[in-house]
Amino acid sequence: MPHLECGKDKLTTNVPFDFRFTAKAGKSYTVEATGNLLRWNKVETIQGTGSAVQFTDTRKALEEADKPRRPCNKRFRLALWWLTYRLPVLDGVNKETEELARKHCKYSEADWARDREDFQSQWERMLSKRERRFRWYQKRGKVPDGWTPPDPNDPHSRKYPKRALAATLPKKYRMFWRCCSTDRITN
Repeated sequence: MPHLECGKDKLTTNVPFDFRFTAKAGKSYTVEATGNLLRWNKVETIQGTGSAVQFTDTRKALEEADKPRRPCNKRFRLALWWLTYRLPVLDGVNKETEELARKHCKYSEADWARDREDFQSQWERMLSKRERRFRWYQKRGKVPDGWTPPDPNDPHSRKYPKRALAATLPKKYRMFWRCCSTDRITN
């Protein structure tokens, strides 16, 4: 990390924050900003030239980092569900299948692109579920509809197989499953 030089008054004022440093030739430096120390946004990448470099922050990155995330909407969750459970296990998720899910859920292209970017963690979770379903299929030749094998890294997902199995039983047998009394199961 290079030695940064900034004026003492710059640390207490809001805008614009700037600093200087000597960049080594051939080395790149990434400036990031955060408002909560949890999520960091890339502000700029500086390529070193062997001379002094000055950076001035416009604070837009801090404003972005402070914005609360909007919750994942029902339409996007439906599209993820469709890709997880309605797309055959052997079919991969690609542009064509994404387009089918988008059309199935009546998404505009702009809304799909925005939600796909905003809800990246949910997208990754769907891909993880599809991979576990595929592995199950490879070992056993079939995956029960609407069920995903538990994630060994997630202790909460170990409860789901019993509940999923119990939900497929006729109602008169559900009372024997302690985890799923009939008052908690909704079809």
